[in-house]
Amino acid sequence: MKLRIFFALLTLLGIVLVLGLVYASNIRLLIQSGAAAGGPPPETVEIRSVQTDRWEEVIRTIGSVSAIQGTTLRAEADGRIEEILFTPGAPVEKGDILLRINADVEQAQLAMAEAAARLAGITVRRSRDLLERQTISQAELDAAEANYAQAQAQVANINAQIDQRIVRAPFSGVLGIQRLSVGQFLNRGQEIVSLQASHPLRVDFDLPQNQLFRVRQGMRVRITTDAWPDDTFEGVVTALEPEIRERSRTFAIQATVDNEDDKLKPGMFVRAELLPDEIRDIVMVPQTAIRFATFGNAVFVVQPSEEHAGMQRAHQRLVRLGETRGDFVEITEGLSGREEVVASGVFKLRDGSFVRHSDRGTVEPSLTPTPINR
Repeated sequence: MKLRIFFALLTLLGIVLVLGLVYASNIRLLIQSGAAAGGPPPETVEIRSVQTDRWEEVIRTIGSVSAIQGTTLRAEADGRIEEILFTPGAPVEKGDILLRINADVEQAQLAMAEAAARLAGITVRRSRDLLERQTISQAELDAAEANYAQAQAQVANINAQIDQRIVRAPFSGVLGIQRLSVGQFLNRGQEIVSLQASHPLRVDFDLPQNQLFRVRQGMRVRITTDAWPDDTFEGVVTALEPEIRERSRTFAIQATVDNEDDKLKPGMFVRAELLPDEIRDIVMVPQTAIRFATFGNAVFVVQPSEEHAGMQRAHQRLVRLGETRGDFVEITEGLSGREEVVASGVFKLRDGSFVRHSDRGTVEPSLTPTPINR
């Protein structure tokens, strides 16, 4: 039994020894082949030239759409709904009658008031004739004229009450959803329907105080929203809040957008880009070319190797990043725009690594990428 164990251990030791010799031989062959080729085997990466472009100075923020004219119409008087004359979601013009509340009582009161006004008018005319004949005094004529004026005021008062029972559109716009029905009793102040003027619209957003010097009235604004991902809406800054909020150190801005196609709706969340009249030359690289680190962001600049002809080395260079657009990032310091950099595969490299270019499976970066939703 002990002899078997001895031979088993001896066999295992022999296998380990053979494997060690094979591994050492492979390492020696790799070293020899690297030396024969003029250096270590290069890393396969994607290499791209640094690009230059001209970018507009853009101030980005988020905002909310609101109607320049928008309100919820409410009942001004109590009563039963007699007619509903609008179609939910339909456009209306200023002054269109939308709803009538029963006004039978007021109509009867109006008839009485008009009769009293006619009688008061007749009394005034007779009193003037009698005064010319010196049959009555001036005081009696004044009392008759006062009664006539009072009767006319009563007629106007009842007409105003009747007018409160007719709901009209205060401005042109689009109506909301109808939640009432004929015969329903309305209380004063009860909601009837929403009315929103769909164009033009306002866009309200905030900016930090350090952007105050860059913003002015009349500046162009570009609006985008997830609801219409392929559309861009143009507007202008129409108002700036004259004070800075003490708590947030921000100020409010208001822009106006025509919205002729009615795609934007009040309450919609949007992204806004303010466009100062400034264009600057920039140096940019794909975002995948950046190695992010705590000591600083860096790229790998590709240069011919001085020691090994025909080979390229990647040297790490610290850079300062600027604005990001699409797949690219601006380099404000560290590159001149004439270099070549490793655009993909930087995680495999260290300073001085040998590299070779391969574009297999790479995707062309874009300033306006449109990824496919899967």
